[in-house]
Amino acid sequence: MNIEELFPSVSQVDHIIGPDRAKVTLVQYGDYECPYTVASHWQIELLLKNFPEELRFVFRHFPLVKRHKFAFRAAESVEAAGAQGRFWEMHRAFLRQEYTLGWEGIRDAAKALNLDLTRFEAEVLNHLYRPAIQEHINGGMRSGVSSTPSYFVNGAFYDGPDNYDDFVALIGKIRERS
Repeated sequence: MNIEELFPSVSQVDHIIGPDRAKVTLVQYGDYECPYTVASHWQIELLLKNFPEELRFVFRHFPLVKRHKFAFRAAESVEAAGAQGRFWEMHRAFLRQEYTLGWEGIRDAAKALNLDLTRFEAEVLNHLYRPAIQEHINGGMRSGVSSTPSYFVNGAFYDGPDNYDDFVALIGKIRERS
C-alpha cells in the first residue's frame, strides 16, 4: 500500500493537545500494550513541554489485537475516561505503565482518576466506544498504518526515526519553511 496522506484529516473529534495554530501537527497511531508506543511516550511529553506553541499532538488508537490481548479494552477504557473529561490522564497512566491493562488495573486507574465507576464500567463492558476505535483503525489502515507507533506530520506519513532529537530537527525544518 502506498502511504502518503493521513485519512481522515485531523478534526475536532480527535484527541488533541496543543494550539490549532501550531505549525506542526504530529499524529500518532498507538497501542497501549505496544512496548514501542510506551517507549515513545516520554519523547512526546518532552516535545509538548518544549514546543508548546509550535506542536499540536493527536493520538489515535490502533490496537494490535492479534498480538496484544489487552490493547482494545485499554483503548475502550481511555475513551470511557475521555467521556468524563479525563482522556489524557488515563492515556498517560497507561503509557507510563502506572497500572496493568487487565480489568483490575483498569478499574484501579478509573478509581484513581475519580471517575464515575458505574458509568465507566457500563460503557467499557458494553463496548460503547468500539465504533470510534474502529474508525481510528479503519482510518489508519486506509492511510497505510500497519504497526505502532506510526506517525503523520502535517498530514504526511513520517518514515524517519522516532526519537526526540530527530523530531526536534523536523520541527525546526518546518518552522524555517513557514
